[in-house]
Amino acid sequence: MLLRRILLALLLVASLFLLAWGALPGAVGSKVQTISRGEMQLSTPSAEPGTPAPAVPEERRLTLQWPATLRQGDANRFVVLRLAAEDELVTPTVSLEGEESSTEPVLIPDVYDTHNVMAEARLDIAGLAVAPDEQVSLSLRPGETVEFRWNVRAGEIGAYKGTAWLYLRFLPLDGGPESREALNAMDIEICTVNFLGIGGPAARLMGAAGVFIGGLFGFGDLLRGVRWLRKSLRRNEAHDAA
Repeated sequence: MLLRRILLALLLVASLFLLAWGALPGAVGSKVQTISRGEMQLSTPSAEPGTPAPAVPEERRLTLQWPATLRQGDANRFVVLRLAAEDELVTPTVSLEGEESSTEPVLIPDVYDTHNVMAEARLDIAGLAVAPDEQVSLSLRPGETVEFRWNVRAGEIGAYKGTAWLYLRFLPLDGGPESREALNAMDIEICTVNFLGIGGPAARLMGAAGVFIGGLFGFGDLLRGVRWLRKSLRRNEAHDAA
């Protein structure tokens, strides 16, 4: 009887550990950068001499998040690239030298007046299954956030390095030739792990099965323990009352 209880207790402890290891979220990596208007400007010169080329009218915050640790076999773990508009617009200025230094605003044309703007992104990371595995295009509108999500999955343990690429594509409203600008490239690294050769899905399955079996065969012992505890409390109450 004692050996049986010890084995059931060990089974429950090991099962709970596997269940927790397989279910708890892993480490998450993150990078944040600010993208200025000058980085989101057409490289082609303006039609009017002396006038700056059109640009996206607000600064943007570029955020990349990814699972730094990935359990082998796990699905539904995402790399997320988000390009969000900053809350405050920053007016570009130019310094003028003279008897008194001063700054004057630079009027940069709004690219949305003349172009449709598309944000395009792809994730390159060899050794991992990535979905979608092709380049994704989303419309970039004033003040709106665009978000790219890639589901990543690993079949083998190891360290995998990759790059998230982001481009802007400008499509003239007058039907002229479009242009494409590389905006940013951010490197990531994902470490895939297992526990004694057990991946995430197997660990969750084994842990849940162990807890169920341990609870099923140990239910009688648990019930007897509860009854013994209740009797002990009643005896203590009766002793205190006397």
